[in-house]
Amino acid sequence: MRKWWGYISRLGLEGRSDDLYSRAIIMANRLNFILAMIMISLFGIATYVMFAKEQAFTFYTSRLILLFGINVLNLILSRYGLIKIMQLSTSLSPITILIFVPVMLGYVQDSSFFYYHLVVLGMSVIPQLVFVPKVDNLHYWFSMSLFMLLIFFLDDLMIDFTKSSEATVGIIGYFRIYYKIIPVAIFVFLHLALFYLRSVNVSFEDELIAVNSKLNLLNERLEILVEERTIDLEIKNSKLAEYAFTNAHELRAPVANMLGLLNHLDRVQSKKETKQCLALMKRTGVQLDEITHEIRDRLVEEGYNIKS
Repeated sequence: MRKWWGYISRLGLEGRSDDLYSRAIIMANRLNFILAMIMISLFGIATYVMFAKEQAFTFYTSRLILLFGINVLNLILSRYGLIKIMQLSTSLSPITILIFVPVMLGYVQDSSFFYYHLVVLGMSVIPQLVFVPKVDNLHYWFSMSLFMLLIFFLDDLMIDFTKSSEATVGIIGYFRIYYKIIPVAIFVFLHLALFYLRSVNVSFEDELIAVNSKLNLLNERLEILVEERTIDLEIKNSKLAEYAFTNAHELRAPVANMLGLLNHLDRVQSKKETKQCLALMKRTGVQLDEITHEIRDRLVEEGYNIKS
């Protein structure tokens, strides 16, 4: 199920992308799928009730299956890359099928005057979900303008095409100014708030992207620095092992001479030979000291920190 949900969500998208436009497409795909499932479920329930009560299908029931078909069509359009058409259809088809067409055909009841405005206000959020104003500026404002016009003139359309009682029409006509001002005020407030929240969210995401870019750059520099230090240490260790091998041979000769003179000194009996051995030992010691200083100087030249 999760695999299918992911497949439906990413219809029309190639590869992985986390930008706002891609997320708007994902939202539109998910919205079409959810609406399709709701419409087919409601149609199934309505069909069962009508068969149970032996009633005929009505225009209100047929709207459900029609909207289901359009939602499925929107997913097909998204699958074949017709994103702009899919977004416009997702934004406008529900309000057209559920509100505008019934009103124009005269399917207006007394209760319609009290909840149609609420339905239009609720569906006017859809363009906020499926469009990114910076990318789809024309389509976004076109959809929002249509919703605004419908909110403003909906009561006029319902009165002109109504089948409601004259009493209801009279009440609506008497309070028409409120029927216009209140929905329009709610519409403006709602979408100004949504627009503000969207802009805050976009600014916050831009800041996060900038911080992440800096962190990625810092990580790359640290990785390069660590790699350079590692290579430097490997070279120094290699040279240190080479020096250790070479210097062992250089130190071996004076050390062997010193040991030989010490052994010979144990067998010497005359003072003259003793002085000669001591002189040779001193010379060997000086030679050994010179060799150790040469080794130290080489290590210092190679960058090793050798304390005196």
